[in-house]
Amino acid sequence: MGTLSKRRLEDFGADIRDRVESFRANVGDKLEDIIEDIDVKSGQEGTVTRRIERLTAALPSVTWLALAAGSIAVAIALKIARRNHASLFAAMFAPSLLLIGVYNKLVKIAGSDRRASAI
Repeated sequence: MGTLSKRRLEDFGADIRDRVESFRANVGDKLEDIIEDIDVKSGQEGTVTRRIERLTAALPSVTWLALAAGSIAVAIALKIARRNHASLFAAMFAPSLLLIGVYNKLVKIAGSDRRASAI
């Protein structure tokens, strides 16, 4: 007695074969639609990214470091004032600001349009 996995597709008849082919075609069409949607959205993302990069590039890199240091100073002051929740809230901004500064520096050094111009 054999298992289903060992049986050939033709053993199930033409109806099953047609259903499998229809399923494959539908999945292929849906994948093509998804790829087209991604291509359209990636173009929009590039525009938004370029605008943000232009905005951040206008500021010197030390700005992000100063803002992060200010966030830490405010957090320490709030902690001394025994406002623990506010202190944690203020401290949360330091890593984000430093990361924006690193991204800003990378964009200034390496540029973000290298891949787009190579295409």
